[in-house]
Amino acid sequence: MRKYHILFLLFFSFVSILNGQEKRKKFIGIEAGTSFYNGMPAEMEYIRGEMNDYSDDGSPRVYGTADKWHLGASFELKSLNNKFGFITGLCYTQFNYNVVKEGYDENTNEFFYLRFRQDGINTEYLRVNSIQQMADYVGIPLAVRIMPYPNNRVRLYFKLSSEVNYRIKTKYDFSFPNDAMEVYENEASKLITDPNKFFSTLSASVGISIGKNSNPGVDFEILLPSGYISGKPQGIVNPTIGSGFLFSVQLPF
Repeated sequence: MRKYHILFLLFFSFVSILNGQEKRKKFIGIEAGTSFYNGMPAEMEYIRGEMNDYSDDGSPRVYGTADKWHLGASFELKSLNNKFGFITGLCYTQFNYNVVKEGYDENTNEFFYLRFRQDGINTEYLRVNSIQQMADYVGIPLAVRIMPYPNNRVRLYFKLSSEVNYRIKTKYDFSFPNDAMEVYENEASKLITDPNKFFSTLSASVGISIGKNSNPGVDFEILLPSGYISGKPQGIVNPTIGSGFLFSVQLPF
């Protein structure tokens, strides 16, 4: 519940500041960033590391990675003393999930097994080097930025952000040991569950803003580990802790 309280606080803070009559500085921004996550493969009974061999803990010898990249446009409204900024906008995010066999690279060509068809006593498996799942989202962020020394040319800031995202499409890329098996890619992708339609996050970051407070400037920030308010962007990999960076250009208007 505490996460929802913070989300409501961000929203109502932004609404109240918009209703003020005093003239405040406004900025539009273009931003781009990326994040990397620790993660584990989701529970998928149709994937086996070996036909008759599992690791000591009972799970297949496959591992997962997750990362995302982010593009967005933002609108920021400053407080009268310029120490606080209230931010919203629109963003486009792509999560990339990868499941690969432990020890796989182009030289070893390690593969795992994907249960492809099962009919009575007959079961067919595909040999797969890796599966990549790409999920695209559009989202609306809400954030509060705190800038203790707003009049410096180089300014340290802290930011608390929340974001609601909606998945618009998902696509897959399979890597097979044999190129002739690529004809099965479309059918194999239908076996895999798509990520959640919605998810929302709560995150914090610290950054540096360069440029005078009323002029165009650039921001660079480090994204600290984030949490999920509702749902998760879980696909073939369950992302846990992640961090990254964000770069943006700010223009006054």
